[in-house]
Amino acid sequence: MEVLAYLLALVWSILCLILFFKIWGMTNNVEQLTREVHELKMTIVQERQERPQTQSQKIVLEKEEQEKEQTKKDVITHNFKMGDYVTHKKYGGKMKVVGVRGNRINCDRGWFSGITTYDASELDAFKE
Repeated sequence: MEVLAYLLALVWSILCLILFFKIWGMTNNVEQLTREVHELKMTIVQERQERPQTQSQKIVLEKEEQEKEQTKKDVITHNFKMGDYVTHKKYGGKMKVVGVRGNRINCDRGWFSGITTYDASELDAFKE
């Protein structure tokens, strides 16, 4: 009976060593893969810089820049600050303000719903 236990222990030890070296080999493969992905990203970035933009891409970029400028120009039209409680005009429900960026208000809708961003025009101050 002891011979069987020693034999099983020997087989188990050999299998553990094999598993160890296989995992070690996989970590080397991950390092190689990350290097290859990084090189691929670099070539893609270089190709984008070298390739001239098409007319449609220029139009999209111009629209994005106009939208960025418009958001900078937006006048803050609310008095919400962090910690205030608000309600959605259309859907209702009490929410806590956890962030304010311009006219965009981040609200915590509760434990399961998470944080959602709303435009200030969609919200009212919560009245109890």
